[in-house]
Amino acid sequence: MSKNYTIEEVTLIQRGTNLNDEICCTVKFAECSEPVAVFAHREFGSAFEKELNQRLEDGEFGEFSFPPSDYPVYPKLMVERDAEAREIRDELLLKSDWTDVSQTFTLEQRNAWKTYRQALRDVPDQPSFPWEVNWPTKP
Repeated sequence: MSKNYTIEEVTLIQRGTNLNDEICCTVKFAECSEPVAVFAHREFGSAFEKELNQRLEDGEFGEFSFPPSDYPVYPKLMVERDAEAREIRDELLLKSDWTDVSQTFTLEQRNAWKTYRQALRDVPDQPSFPWEVNWPTKP
């Protein structure tokens, strides 16, 4: 699950309650339409989050703002976002399984459902996944 993300801007850089390991920030990725709250932990999370933590510590994106953690709740780790999105995707696939065996569809309807289900399977391949998910529209 290694992807490259293009960081355009990082704002609201704040330490978490564990001042040595936790950093919360808002990142504008080129791949996403809106900025995303990110929890960059030095030891937990993805390789991306660990690397981001180090880059933030090194001051690459500017100074930390205070007080520590203005965030009402810490943003989810990348792995949590990934798991939640995959759970939603799997549920949508499960709920549309019946379309594979339905005999009542026209060829056009059957193709629309196949296209939708393939788009669901392709959700993790989206450039913005798991930070931002563009869900396909059900036929």
